[in-house]
Amino acid sequence: MKKPKQILFICTGNTCRSPMAQALLAREIASLGIDGYEAASAGTAARVDGRLNPLSAQVLSENGLALEGFTSTPLDEKILTGAKAVVCMTEAQRDEVAYMRWKALNDKGRKRISDNVYCFSTFCGKEIPDPYGYGLEEYRYVFSLMQGGMYALMDKLFSKELKAMLQKEGGVVEEKPKKKRKKKTAEKA
Repeated sequence: MKKPKQILFICTGNTCRSPMAQALLAREIASLGIDGYEAASAGTAARVDGRLNPLSAQVLSENGLALEGFTSTPLDEKILTGAKAVVCMTEAQRDEVAYMRWKALNDKGRKRISDNVYCFSTFCGKEIPDPYGYGLEEYRYVFSLMQGGMYALMDKLFSKELKAMLQKEGGVVEEKPKKKRKKKTAEKA
């Protein structure tokens, strides 16, 4: 079986924001039946085996989600270069991670490197602030921002798959525009 393409969410410690985004996308992928993709997360300053923040876990639970046995993952070159797309919580993280990804792929001899590192602000209009050290309401706010941008994110990342699903379910077949043929004209002598 072919290994699923990873959509990787990045935050700092990989215990608050990126795991919540991972759980959100995993639910959407499963509910829509999109095959061949999986959600993952990592942190730019994550500890090995860090635990999911209890407030993140509570917000996920309030929304019918869970990440059983979750442990944080430090961002490394293998994870970064193996991802189909990367979504960061802030623009500063996006800039840092995009450069890291470009450099790693370039060093591996990849001539063509896709521009597929994004900031969540592209999808929800705001950067996702770090709720670490704050209360439950801040975690709920962060979750709501990510949830609000999830459909735009999915449209960007899975547009072909979503279009195919809509066509299949609704019987909608998109007609390709017909090319107009140019009339041949006789050359004047």
